[in-house]
Amino acid sequence: MNSNRNNEIIQEIKAKNDIVSVISEYVSLKRSGRSFVGLCPFHNEKTPSFNVNQDKQFFYCFGCGVGGDVFSFMMKIENLEFKDAAKRLAERAGVDWPEFTAGSEANRRKEVYFKINHLAAALYSQYLLKTDAGNIARNYLTKRGIRSELWQKFQLGYAPPSWDTLTDTIRKKGLPLQPAEELGLVVMGSNGYYDRFRNRIIFPITDSQGRIVGFGGRLIEAGEPKYLNSPENILFHKGKFLYGLSVAKDSIRRAKKGIIVEGYLDVIQAHQAGFTNTVASLGTALTREQARLFKRFAPEVILAYDADTAGQNATLRGMDILDYAGLTVRVLKLPPGYDPDSFIKDNGGTEFKKRLDNAQGLIDFKISSILSKYDLSAFQGKKSAVEEILPVLSAIDNDVVREHYLRMIVRETGFSENAVQTELRKWRSQNRLRPSFLDRKSETSYTNQISSKASAHNVYDHSVELSPLQKAIFEAEKELLQSALQEYDKLKRINEELKPEEFRFEIWRNLFLQIKELIFLADNTVDTTALINELGGGVRETAAALLAEKEIKNRTFNFEQIINYLKMLHLKEKIEALTMRITTGRNDSGQTLTDDETKQLLAQITELNRTLKRDYPQFSGL
Repeated sequence: MNSNRNNEIIQEIKAKNDIVSVISEYVSLKRSGRSFVGLCPFHNEKTPSFNVNQDKQFFYCFGCGVGGDVFSFMMKIENLEFKDAAKRLAERAGVDWPEFTAGSEANRRKEVYFKINHLAAALYSQYLLKTDAGNIARNYLTKRGIRSELWQKFQLGYAPPSWDTLTDTIRKKGLPLQPAEELGLVVMGSNGYYDRFRNRIIFPITDSQGRIVGFGGRLIEAGEPKYLNSPENILFHKGKFLYGLSVAKDSIRRAKKGIIVEGYLDVIQAHQAGFTNTVASLGTALTREQARLFKRFAPEVILAYDADTAGQNATLRGMDILDYAGLTVRVLKLPPGYDPDSFIKDNGGTEFKKRLDNAQGLIDFKISSILSKYDLSAFQGKKSAVEEILPVLSAIDNDVVREHYLRMIVRETGFSENAVQTELRKWRSQNRLRPSFLDRKSETSYTNQISSKASAHNVYDHSVELSPLQKAIFEAEKELLQSALQEYDKLKRINEELKPEEFRFEIWRNLFLQIKELIFLADNTVDTTALINELGGGVRETAAALLAEKEIKNRTFNFEQIINYLKMLHLKEKIEALTMRITTGRNDSGQTLTDDETKQLLAQITELNRTLKRDYPQFSGL
């Protein structure tokens, strides 16, 4: 189907899904003048800053900067790709969806993969629930204390010991085996394909919509490997999913918090005990993608990893990742030798809830974990503990909070507050980060850059402080694209004036690259007013957020001034980078500058300053 027809259907879906009506299904909105306001569902707030403009059909949060159209909202609130969000809205409005999706080869290919996964899950479930061969699996789950209703809730299954049960079923259904091999369900041997999962309890892994993307299989009897998981493939990327999210997301939303555990049985046992807001990170290596995924459903998380050393190390790593994503993080401590599954079985849900209620905050857990490692009755132990705690203290932005923990450390170690303060100042001085000048990388989504600590201006990665010059470049690049979106002549001018690599921030570079490919490299006649619908994934979300901010804030721009301002900033950036080399006394290779090299750098700086004053006198004071 051609692009124009696709856009017609997108516009029809948009016209039949009033943004106020859609958002009201998730957020309580009240009219305020010409707009509607409510509490933002994407960050924690007590005063409403989430604004929905019915006339312009955009939403924008003045607290965290998230914004977009009705598709953007559905993508973000339900964690959907654009196609799936459009399909959901089409169904809501009664728009004929198959007409829109028919032409995509990639979509057709994915549907085959999903069909094979769902066929495999149905077969494994049937073997668990209805066959004599499944007795061994039913007995195993019963001994583990998992009731049969949970088997069905999580679509558990059993892969029999035979080598061809699934292989033959796929053949009989007329489906190809090569995609099944890519999905990790069958393996090619010397005599043809055979089943990869055999004599294992099967745990289907779903995306947030409930579609099966992969499988985990646990051996029932002795053998290796104990767990066998789907390989990375077209549907499954382990670090992008949370086990159990499709059945837990509503509870997580209602509670405004959730629990993250390690394993499949930890999740199932927790749900059985009533903790239905529990998901698993598919192992201990929590990723940023998983943290961002979780944050779409709630602002607070409790980590409940195993009490062993690996689990505690994973907790420390996971806490930082979750904090980086802007979540409020607490940690549940279990007795040695326990995981959530075994603790609930032995002690019951009431005791588990007590521990959840008493879960420590991020800083408390870090400091107590460090203090517990050392002998605080010995001078060296106290000294080592303080040295390890200094980075934790340094990362605390709030002076009052930092002083609270400083006094805690003084009480525990016996050192004076002045001594610890002095060491903290030394540590900060020695470990001050110098951010890169020429290629500041950011998240792939504009809205994902908003710090969850949610001050309106804090749109940067808060792990590394940007210099004033870098902040100016970030804003100039943003405003340049924001002013030009949907206007062909301005986009053409940017294409003529700037190379993609001259965009210092990856988020804006990626947006411009997609625009360039759609309009200037493929001889496309893309209607720039509908350009946003042609952009893929996170880039569409970025563009929609820019348009929403522009429309709701009624922003106007002097396009020519922005281009000149950005070029001036690029010159300043070069001067600053050369100045840094002279200051450090080292060249790009890290070698000490010679006198001649220093003179050459000074000459370049002088020439660049002349160019700056000659070409951009209007910005000379900046």
